[in-house]
Amino acid sequence: MRLAALLVGMLAARTRALHLVHMSRRPGSRLLGPAASLRAGMPGASAGCASAAARREAPALSSSEGISGLRVLNTLTGQLEPFVPIDPDRVKWYTCGPTVYDAAHLGHARNYMGFDIVRRVLCDYFGLAVMFVMNITDIDDKIILRTHRNHLEAMAALEASFFEDMAALNVRPPDAVTRVTDYVPEIVSYIETIARNGYCYEANGSVYFDTAAFTSSEGKVYGKLVDASALADKELLAEGEGALSASSAEADKRHPSDFALWKASKPGEPAWPSPWGEGRPGWHIECSAMMSDLLGGEVDINAGGIDLKFPHHENQMAQVEAHYDCCKACNYFWHSGHLSIDGLKMSKSLKNFITIREALETYSARQLRFLFLLQKYHQPMEYSQNSMAAAADLERRFGAFEAALAARLREADTAADAAPQEVLHRWGDQERRLNDALVDKRAAVHAALLDCIDTPSAVKRLEQLIRAANSYMGEVPQPQRGATLLHAVARYYRRVMGAFGVETALDAAGAAGSADSATPLQLTEAVSSFRDTVRSIAIEAKRSGGEGAGLADEVLRVCDALRDESLPALGVRIEDRPSGVAQFAIDEPQRVLAEAARRREAAAQAEAAKAARAADQAAREAAEAARASVPPSEMFSPAHDGLFGRESSYGALDAEGIPLEDATGEPLSKSQRKKLVKLAQKQAKLVEAAGRR
Repeated sequence: MRLAALLVGMLAARTRALHLVHMSRRPGSRLLGPAASLRAGMPGASAGCASAAARREAPALSSSEGISGLRVLNTLTGQLEPFVPIDPDRVKWYTCGPTVYDAAHLGHARNYMGFDIVRRVLCDYFGLAVMFVMNITDIDDKIILRTHRNHLEAMAALEASFFEDMAALNVRPPDAVTRVTDYVPEIVSYIETIARNGYCYEANGSVYFDTAAFTSSEGKVYGKLVDASALADKELLAEGEGALSASSAEADKRHPSDFALWKASKPGEPAWPSPWGEGRPGWHIECSAMMSDLLGGEVDINAGGIDLKFPHHENQMAQVEAHYDCCKACNYFWHSGHLSIDGLKMSKSLKNFITIREALETYSARQLRFLFLLQKYHQPMEYSQNSMAAAADLERRFGAFEAALAARLREADTAADAAPQEVLHRWGDQERRLNDALVDKRAAVHAALLDCIDTPSAVKRLEQLIRAANSYMGEVPQPQRGATLLHAVARYYRRVMGAFGVETALDAAGAAGSADSATPLQLTEAVSSFRDTVRSIAIEAKRSGGEGAGLADEVLRVCDALRDESLPALGVRIEDRPSGVAQFAIDEPQRVLAEAARRREAAAQAEAAKAARAADQAAREAAEAARASVPPSEMFSPAHDGLFGRESSYGALDAEGIPLEDATGEPLSKSQRKKLVKLAQKQAKLVEAAGRR
C-alpha cells in the first residue's frame, strides 16, 4: 500500500505542477501581464530578433535581389517588389498601434496577429534582425470623448487589457512601445523643425501642415498612397482631424487637405505647453515623431490596417519628409486587409462587434491563428462560423499529426534504448517516398513564403507533407525504423510552425523553459512519461499475479483517472497505445473534457450493451436447459406452449403425445403430423444429450 500511495502522490504532484503552469499561461493571468510581456520582448531579450539557429539556416542576402528572391506587396507603389532592407542587420519596422478607448476586437486581431505572422517569418524563417516599434495612442479625440464619460484609470486598464489580449493570442511583443503622453516635448520640437523648414503655419493657437508649400518643394509629393479623389474626400479629411477638431480646423486651414500638427486645447481637454499656447498633438504627428526618435528619418517598413492608408499614413510620411527635408521616409508600406463578420463590416450597431476575449471564449488562440494563416495578410478576410469551422478542422488535423508524430518519436527513443542495434537500417521504398516528400514540400513552402509571404499556400504544402508522414507511419509500424527521417520531418515542421507563431506538440523536447520553469508541453510530456512508466509496472505486476495484483489494480485506476478526469480538465488529451507509450496532445480544456465525457458515455453504453447481450445469452441458455428437461411425449402439451414458443395450443394428442388436432379442433394433415414427429425425435435427442451432461 505504501508503494501505491507513493506512486499516487508523485502523479498528483506532477499533475499539480502542470496545473500551475497551465493557469499561468491563461489570458488575464497575473503571471503573464503586459509588463512581463513587454520585458520579454525588449531588446536584449531577443524576442524581436531571429534566433541563432534561424540566422544559420537563413538564405544569403543580396543587396540587388533582396532576400533570395523575397518579394512583397508595397502599397506605396501597388507593386510586388524585391524586399531589400536598408541595413540587413537591422530592419527597421514601425507599426501603428491601437488608440486605447475601447476593448480590443477582432479587427485588432486581424492587424496585429496578421503582422505578427509576417514579422515571425522575416525573423525566424528568413533570419532577419528586425527592430519592431509600435506606438500607443493615448491622446486622441476619441479618447477625450470617452474620458468625459469614464475615468482615466479605465483608459490605463484598457491599455493593459490590450497587451493581455495580444499575449493570449501569442502575438510577439514589440521591441519598443512608445506612448504619446511620454513624447509630448519631442513632438513639440519635431513641429518646430517642420516650421523652420517652412512646411506649416500657426492659426489661433493650432499649427497646420501646409500641403501647398510641401508639394511646391522639389521632389516632394503629397498623395503617394492614394489618388486625387481621396485627397478631396471631405469625410476622410474630417475623420483625420478628429471629432473635436474638424469644425474649428475648417475655418483655420488654408487648404482643405491641410491637417493639424498641434491642436489648441479647449476647456476641459488635456493640454501641454508649447510655443503656440496650451494644446495637444495632432493624431498624425505622434507617429512621425516617435518613429523618427527610435528608427531615424528613413524606415524599411511602415505597417497598419488598410483604413490607415489615408489620411494617417499619407500625413505621417509627409511630416517625416518635411522634418528631415527629404523626399523619402519609408521604403515599404504594408497594409492588412479588412476583416468582415459574416460578410458585413463589424459594428456595434449591427450587433456583430466581437472582442478578442469573446472570440477566445469560443475558439482557441491556435485556431484563430490558423484562420489568419489561411488568409494572405494584405487581402480582405471573413470571420464566420464557416471560416472558423474550416480553420478549427485544419488545426485539429495538424494537432492530431503532431500528437501521432510525437508519440512515434518517443516510441522510437524507447525502442532505441532497448535495442540500439536496430536503429540503423537500410532505406526502403517507404523511406525514399517520405524523404522525397520532405524535400519537395520544403522547397514548395519556401517558394510560397518568398511570394509575398503566402501563408495559405505554405500551409497547404505542409498539409501535404503531413499526409506523406502519416502514410509512412501507417505503412511502417516498427517505431525504430525511419526514426532519423521522422526526426528530420519533425524539426522542419517545428521550424515552420514556429515561424508562424504556432506552438506544437512537437515542441516539448525542443522547447526551452527558463532556468526555473518549464513549458506546458514539457510538463505534459513529463507527466505522460511518468504515467507510462507507472502504468507499465502495474500492468506487469498484475500479469504476474501474487500479492502485487491488488496494488496494481489501484495504481491502474489512478492512471485511468488521470487520463479520463484530471488531465482533460487541464486540456491534456491522453491516448494509451499498445506499445506502452501514450500519445498526448494539448487542447482547450472544454473540448478535451467534452471528448472524455463522450468516451465515458460510449463506454457506458458499450458496457450496458454487453450486459444486455450477456443477459440475453443467459436467458437463451436457461430456456434451452428448460426445454431439454421436457420429455418428447410432453413437449406438445398446453403447459409447455410458452417454453417452445407457441402462440396457441394443440387439440387432442395421440398416445405418444403427438398432436392430432389444431387449436380449433380441425384434424392435422398427414404432412403436418410428420413434421411434428420429427420435432419430437429431435427433442428426444436433446433430452438424451442433457442426461449425459
